[in-house]
Amino acid sequence: LYTAADYYLKAGDNNKALSTFKTYATTYPQPFDVAQEVRFKISEFYQQSGDANKQYYWFKQILSFDRQQRQSDANAIQARQVELASIAAFALGEAEQRSFAAIKLNVPLQTSLKRKQDAMKKAISYYQQVLDFQLAKYVPNATYNLAEMYRQLASDMMSSQRPGDLDELALEEYEILLEELAYPFEEKAIEIHISNTQRAWDDIIDQWIAKSFERLAQMSPALYQKQELTHEVIDAIH
Repeated sequence: LYTAADYYLKAGDNNKALSTFKTYATTYPQPFDVAQEVRFKISEFYQQSGDANKQYYWFKQILSFDRQQRQSDANAIQARQVELASIAAFALGEAEQRSFAAIKLNVPLQTSLKRKQDAMKKAISYYQQVLDFQLAKYVPNATYNLAEMYRQLASDMMSSQRPGDLDELALEEYEILLEELAYPFEEKAIEIHISNTQRAWDDIIDQWIAKSFERLAQMSPALYQKQELTHEVIDAIH
């Protein structure tokens, strides 16, 4: 069945190839490594056709079967399967992060803030899986994205819609309340960016670690606006 799907693919009959791969994926969960490759191939079909929802469905399938395999026989999971799971989790995290970013904080704040935080939790759960897989290729980027979500939440709270029925004193008190609510999220963003930059001391350096250095220089300039350090990291990348 797998060979037939491969022949359809080589012959350019993508519809037959996709149909046959899907039959394989739903019929033969073992061997695990082949089944995961098939699920990934199916996700690529939907990426090419622009059907994100179906692509994400198969990414979720990859993660679901990865969890099952870890519970039954984690030793059967090799580097390639870890990479496929990392790709899936990262893509799903980015998708949820886009949903999070699109939610505006309007009055009443409590309602819109809950929607935004719910979307954020979904993104965090996927990025956390990327961190758990521990592939250096994806971890710095996932860490940077996590930090940026906390930073954006704090920023969006400060720029959120204000109630229109507040007098000057009440509006001032509202602003203070917003600052108090936003502060822990900004601090969390700084904390996560710091954890990303610390990888530089282990000789793990890429553009996302450099971006964390740059973001820290903006968020906490008194401690992190050291141009020679940032330039050293950026030079190391190039």
